[in-house]
Amino acid sequence: MHVPRTVYPAIVAGATFGGIRIFAATGGGLGTGTLLLGLLPVAISTAWGVSLLLSGSLSRHLVTAVLTILATAASTPGFGIATAAYVLSGLAVGWGLGYRLGFDRVLGVGLLPMAIAVALALAPVAADDLVREYGQDLTEALRRSLPAGGDEAARQALVAEYERMVARTTRVLSQVWPAVVLAGLMAQIGLVLVLVRSLAMLVAKELPLRSWIPFARWEVPFYWVWVLVSGLIMILSRVGSLPHVGINLVVVAAIMFSVQGLAVQVNLLGRVFPPWVRVLFWTMAAFCFAPLLLLGSALLGLGDQWLNLRKRPPATPAG
Repeated sequence: MHVPRTVYPAIVAGATFGGIRIFAATGGGLGTGTLLLGLLPVAISTAWGVSLLLSGSLSRHLVTAVLTILATAASTPGFGIATAAYVLSGLAVGWGLGYRLGFDRVLGVGLLPMAIAVALALAPVAADDLVREYGQDLTEALRRSLPAGGDEAARQALVAEYERMVARTTRVLSQVWPAVVLAGLMAQIGLVLVLVRSLAMLVAKELPLRSWIPFARWEVPFYWVWVLVSGLIMILSRVGSLPHVGINLVVVAAIMFSVQGLAVQVNLLGRVFPPWVRVLFWTMAAFCFAPLLLLGSALLGLGDQWLNLRKRPPATPAG
């Protein structure tokens, strides 16, 4: 019996949300829950993207997608918008790759459904309340992890110090919460994009997909410089809520330039050092100097936009 290809991503979507429901019913931990909610949707988007890219039948996938969204919304109230976002993001990525769009454009079309869904979900909730609730969950998780008995005074002192640290972190996080959410969505869609392309080419090597430049030569489009400049102008304007918007624009732009800065380091280190030295460098940097690495990478990526530290040809494409 022939099974339509569009059935398989629908099964993946159903199984994924079934797993989330089971996890919620068993009351899993905060860290595991965050991991599941971050990674399981990737499976849904990837399945739909691969299926579309291999078959090329957008209309058939859209019909099955609508049926899947309606079925999920009926069986699991509250998951309808999420299902629509994951499914449509996967289809957008598959469509963009099939039309040989550049990396940044595929990322943009795949990000759009997810961004709309998150905006609808978070619109009724104030960022401060959301971040404060997450901080309270972290503190409660620490309390549960502490062993019973022992010195109660030391236990309370540890919890109090942790609460102060969480309070400081949440104050900063509440200011840049939109940027953090957007960066997380971009990372999620970027992972989906890489998985869809890799899995589709593994199944059908003859797919006429657009070739990607190596990461060591990758760069963000130049318009991110103007995003950064716009953010800085908003911060300096001190007009209404513009500084808050500007801070978030600067954070997102800095994250993008830090990725380019990492590409610059990969390129330059690859010219000078053997592989074992590079592995040692990245291991030490990740575990010992992560904040400095990210800050330095952002400055390096921004400088590479003008100084062309890797001596790239002028016509290098962005995607």
